Amino acid sequence: MTAYRFDFDLSEHLDQWQTRTEQVLTFCDAAMADGISDEDLAELLFHALILVFHPNVSQGTVPSPFVESPLEAGRILSHRCMQLLRSDLSGDAADEESAGLFPVRASDEPVHLLVMTETNFNFMGPILDTWRHDPSVSLRVRDLSSEDVDSSWWSPQNTILDRIRGSSPTPPAFLVEDLEWADVVFLEWSQALAARLSGVRLRGRLVIRLHRYEAFTQEPTLTDWRNVDELIIITPYMRELLDRTLPGVAMKTSISMVPNVIELQGLRERKLAVASRTLALIQYGSIVKDPIWALDVLEILRRTDPSWRLLLVGAAPNTLAADEATIRYFTAFERRLAQFDGSVQRLGHRDDLPDVLREVGFILSTSRVEGAPVSLLEGIASGAIPVVRDWPIVRAIGGAAALYPAEWIVETPEDAARRILDQAPDSDTGLEAREYLDWAARHSDSSVNLSALNQVVFGTQTRLD
Repeated sequence: MTAYRFDFDLSEHLDQWQTRTEQVLTFCDAAMADGISDEDLAELLFHALILVFHPNVSQGTVPSPFVESPLEAGRILSHRCMQLLRSDLSGDAADEESAGLFPVRASDEPVHLLVMTETNFNFMGPILDTWRHDPSVSLRVRDLSSEDVDSSWWSPQNTILDRIRGSSPTPPAFLVEDLEWADVVFLEWSQALAARLSGVRLRGRLVIRLHRYEAFTQEPTLTDWRNVDELIIITPYMRELLDRTLPGVAMKTSISMVPNVIELQGLRERKLAVASRTLALIQYGSIVKDPIWALDVLEILRRTDPSWRLLLVGAAPNTLAADEATIRYFTAFERRLAQFDGSVQRLGHRDDLPDVLREVGFILSTSRVEGAPVSLLEGIASGAIPVVRDWPIVRAIGGAAALYPAEWIVETPEDAARRILDQAPDSDTGLEAREYLDWAARHSDSSVNLSALNQVVFGTQTRLD
């Protein structure tokens, strides 16, 4: 089946995505009718899903049909091959009477919590720290990306083969003991491991946390949501997206919205005078962050006051293995950057973020799409004023406006510049950002969101404060 892997360079042919996708899915339907082998069909469907959920669509430069075109999304989902992959959503939930119940335990025993990822724990720091030190939790943590284990067990191809055959996977030896021990299995990132493990009927509860990135990938389609007790999303628009990509999923699992748990204490420092004319964009090195949009804002501001400047914080773009669309974008970015004569500073990765943020009066979110950007909230907690682009790729399903107050949201660089000028002080006397600090404390600090997360993860069995 190597002739049907559909290696299709969407960085060069984005305008052909819709036609090509329809052709590929129609071919898959025909292959199913012809009775090709399970293994060949699994390989075929794997490459078809790569095209359907291609990263240049919805996470790059082309809006997703699941956001912008319900008619086109319906055509995609109507294909027989897509229905096969999503068949768990059309039947009854497996063993619903016992789903989500804790094993019977003595009341004074801690909850056995297994936390796993095959990716990273970048957004888990405050959460893991709390669980490690709470006597009502017995915690085991497995970062499989750093372990010498056979990652092929959770490959999408194996999960697709399960779906084709209607079979359930057997957990590998390196997971068996932990899975038998756990009252709750918490998976960070709804990626390949989550999809594969959802096919296993576990002893305890299965909780999956979905971030923005994987919400637009094939993995939620490959997950057996009947066996997932709780799905945690981090931003409101994800519920609408799931309704479109996985119609009926809310009938199979409980979905809770809990924003990222972020430790914001210690970020508030007295602003330096230069902050009144300083913007910052943190984490700018990917095409989805659209740093050229920030340069557009700065250019408008400098037309009337050349003292405005922009700080770019985080790793620089790495285009060594990038696709053509990304290379072209950052070539244009570098060319544009050279025109600013030192008013843009690239600071690289910084471990002293509170010190950096002392210089920042306005924190930007310029992305084409986001989930719930941590760097934006860190900037707000430092006392910087938020300027949030209405992330265009998800604007139709709520986007940034579903998460933040309306007055923070702007649509164009001109709108952003007006908001900044309206908020900027007339002199270097400092910025007053108390309303934004209060918002961050009420909505985003770990003291608020950790409690909400615990209620979802542990249910009524939790004894955590």
